[in-house]
Amino acid sequence: MLPYRYTLSCLLFSTSILAGNLDNDKMLKSVNTLRAQPQVCGSAKMPAVGPLTWNKTLQAVAEEHSKDMAEGDFLSHTGSNDSSPDERITKQGYIWSAWAENVAAGQHGVDAVLEAWMRSEGHCKNMMDPMVTQMGAGFVEKSDTEYEIYWTQTFAKPR
Repeated sequence: MLPYRYTLSCLLFSTSILAGNLDNDKMLKSVNTLRAQPQVCGSAKMPAVGPLTWNKTLQAVAEEHSKDMAEGDFLSHTGSNDSSPDERITKQGYIWSAWAENVAAGQHGVDAVLEAWMRSEGHCKNMMDPMVTQMGAGFVEKSDTEYEIYWTQTFAKPR
């Protein structure tokens, strides 16, 4: 049995609520393109790792957390109900052996948020983590908030 592994990272940048129409294929392809090459994540050299697959349950987790952050106008791994990422993943019925989460706010578009995450050591490491095999992501826009757009990437490996 594998030990549990989890990682958190968040990033800040700089009305009605609107669940974003994320281009899942572009997000997945872009992350897998990054994973296919060695990366330097801050001070850490990360080797190339295998591709991820898209998981709709993890997508739902990410979308729900992005909506929560937008509705509450906050950026955190802790939900407004004090939930943690692993609790949100488990609540959706996903049985995990490893997980990671990236959150960000203020970036407009997949390319912009991925570029920001890759400039952050923790986010970069999460995307390059060989322990995760699946991902989902989502964003929500809310014009009357500090950042206007809130992003979540949820990564996991099923048990």
